[in-house]
Amino acid sequence: MVASKSNSQRKKEAELEVLKSMPSYLSQTEQKIEAQTVKNFGPSVNDMYAQLEKLGKLKEQGILNEEEFQQQKKKILG
Repeated sequence: MVASKSNSQRKKEAELEVLKSMPSYLSQTEQKIEAQTVKNFGPSVNDMYAQLEKLGKLKEQGILNEEEFQQQKKKILG
């Protein structure tokens, strides 16, 4: 004999399914928020730092002169 599930059991199972799906939903939502933030506010501090490092190396190698370096640095820093 198979016992049918009670309403409270079905409700608990439904709630459990919702809870199981939340981490992926939250992760997707967080990714969307982060992407929108980057879009709204431009590059992150880490991106800017990496670009400045590259500029410094180009200057050290003699590829950029001081004026070119300063112009590019100004563009990155805004």
